[in-house]
Amino acid sequence: MERERNGGAAAVCEENNFFYHDDAQQKTVIRLGVPNSKNRSKAMQLASKFVGVTSVATAGEDRLEVVGESVDIPCLINRLRKKVCLADIVLVEEVKDKKKEEEEKKKKEEEAKKKKKAEEDKKKVEEAKKKAEEELKKLWGACPPPYYGGYYRGPPPPTPTPTFVCEEQPEAGCHIM
Repeated sequence: MERERNGGAAAVCEENNFFYHDDAQQKTVIRLGVPNSKNRSKAMQLASKFVGVTSVATAGEDRLEVVGESVDIPCLINRLRKKVCLADIVLVEEVKDKKKEEEEKKKKEEEAKKKKKAEEDKKKVEEAKKKAEEELKKLWGACPPPYYGGYYRGPPPPTPTPTFVCEEQPEAGCHIM
């Protein structure tokens, strides 16, 4: 259960037994039912004492803007309804830090530059391959490769070198070797 600071004592919100464990800051706009200065000041005091609230401001006559981390909004609304006046949730949105937004933009720009550079490098490599292929085609056009007679046949076996054997004519008579 979310706890609410109330001076020195802590009151427990038992109506809603769930938490918001989100570490991001949330901005909540709450509409007050009876817009007068007394209700606005009470609502601001009550909201400012709530756990997790970092800032409270008025947004128009009947609206209250609450910013904080892991604030139990339904519990806050129920407290406002019980202690002050009718209250409704108008808007809940995530508050982004300007530094984080700038860092994200820089990262996106750097990634875009890297992608662009990689694409340019790819184009240069493709152009170089095309030029090399064209030069090779020109060279092969002047001197085509030899044809060996079949698609899967390799080059013919080397021809054996001729060998000459000289035999002397035997002389008359019988020779035993």
